[in-house]
Amino acid sequence: MLNDSLRLVTCVPFATDSDGDVLLRVKIERRNFIARLMYPEERKIQLDRLGSRVWIKIQEGLTYLQIRTAIKREFPHEPDLEKRFETFVIHLCRSNWAKPHEET
Repeated sequence: MLNDSLRLVTCVPFATDSDGDVLLRVKIERRNFIARLMYPEERKIQLDRLGSRVWIKIQEGLTYLQIRTAIKREFPHEPDLEKRFETFVIHLCRSNWAKPHEET
């Protein structure tokens, strides 16, 4: 279980469409010359409704607990919501798409 007071900051560029869905633009590390010629520099990843809402809540500066509470309210009938939410947040951090906010 993650710390309820955890705040995250996002680390990749993104766009939000008129429906509130988030599209991440993730840089791809291309290690050799051929890869640089053949593959794009970034990959676009479309988040689903739940992922988009979590991303927006992170942008708003909410804590893990505040986001979890809001998501439970917005998606009351979503199966395995808490597990999916926690797994998604962990994936964001492990992928370096988000990181813990350092208080100054």
